[in-house]
Amino acid sequence: MIYHLLLVIGCIISIELFLRMSFFNECKKILNSSKKAKNSILSKKISDHWKEIVVIKYAIEIMKSSIKIFVILILIFSTFYILSFSEIGFFAYMMSIIGIIEAIIVSSIYIKLRQLFYNE
Repeated sequence: MIYHLLLVIGCIISIELFLRMSFFNECKKILNSSKKAKNSILSKKISDHWKEIVVIKYAIEIMKSSIKIFVILILIFSTFYILSFSEIGFFAYMMSIIGIIEAIIVSSIYIKLRQLFYNE
């Protein structure tokens, strides 16, 4: 029973971290900066001097977003790591097929409930 409660807590914290720290927006920023850098590099209208300047700018944007994504993932892993200290065997349960299926179900239900309450 305690495993289920810990898994629910971990899933809720993880989802909130994803949403509140704009994980998906950071991924979009990386894609957009990559596309802009590619288009700049391939453009015949931009001189090499300006390409160097622009590519560095886009590289810095990509690096910032990558670091933010890395921090979000570290926080999520840390959440489950800390929760695993509270009960021996929780990590094994969490990594089992039953634990993974339960996490998917709990996360799906939480996301639907969250959408229901935040849209009203």
